Amino acid sequence: MLFHIASFCMMLTISILYGSDLGWRSVVAFWAAFIGVTVVVGGVLHAPWISLLLKIGIAVAMYFKAHKGSSSFG
Repeated sequence: MLFHIASFCMMLTISILYGSDLGWRSVVAFWAAFIGVTVVVGGVLHAPWISLLLKIGIAVAMYFKAHKGSSSFG
């Protein structure tokens, strides 16, 4: 449970810090994917570890997309 909360906090932090770089459509799309994984994989399929790995993957993808689109990167 702690890891699921941590992945949620990671997504929230990335949304706050890099939301302007991503644009609102990308932020909404990433959150929709995050919630979809939580509901479908974690809730319906009862696979919490797979759900956790997918959520961390979504958060990491969001982070890299924000940095790729950011003008301050590299």
